[in-house]
Amino acid sequence: LNCMNRLDEGIGMVLEVLDEMELRENTFIIYISDHGADFPRGKTSCYEGGVKVPMIVSFPGVFPEGKVESSLVSTLDILPSFLKAAGMAMPSELPGRPLQDLLNPKTTWRKYIHTFNTGSSAHLLNLAFGIRDERYRLIYHAIPGTNPAPISRYNNSRVPESLWLSGYVNPPEFELFDLDNDPYEFTNLAENPKYAEIRARLFQAMQDFRKEINDPFLDPANVTFYIEEMRNPARHPQKGTDESWGHLEKFYHPENATR
Repeated sequence: LNCMNRLDEGIGMVLEVLDEMELRENTFIIYISDHGADFPRGKTSCYEGGVKVPMIVSFPGVFPEGKVESSLVSTLDILPSFLKAAGMAMPSELPGRPLQDLLNPKTTWRKYIHTFNTGSSAHLLNLAFGIRDERYRLIYHAIPGTNPAPISRYNNSRVPESLWLSGYVNPPEFELFDLDNDPYEFTNLAENPKYAEIRARLFQAMQDFRKEINDPFLDPANVTFYIEEMRNPARHPQKGTDESWGHLEKFYHPENATR
């Protein structure tokens, strides 16, 4: 409660200054949060706890007060929103969309949100891809046998193993969740024949998007190479040096992406 109170007071002080400067009516405010601690199925994962954060928007005269929006929005939409508010040109290659477009009932908004996790160090190695629509989330674990971050750091803890759920430590290749009926993502429907069509639709949309952005991990050779590099301590840059990973050319080809 103390943290929430401090947050409320801090935002209140900012708004008071804007009022004093008579800038409040012409200020576009977007508040978002981080995902909190990197607990299992939290930050760095493709689960709801790892990708969903609060977003509060305030722009007097543009966004109505008190409205709750359930459309699939992203932090990628922040820059396009600011550009539109400022009346600036919108670069065609931006992946996000202006939030102002949601105010138009005739707007066709995005159907899917795409997420991914590659890991940033050896103990975080978990190549996972996620996609969700308004109801379902599909997660594809591309490297069987790797623990979703940050599970590995708990392996030697004093927490009894009986308290762990096996799915947390060794997730299957595919996980499908009905977020309406299972918001905490406990029941995997990926192998349920009743949901085969939904799984196939989401996976096809995921693969189409990966091709569209020229995802280097579509190439199995790149996946193998990346695993070897991540597990090689010598490849990690040393603190205080100018060293960097010398293989970005294998993975970064923006000129080949269509968006």
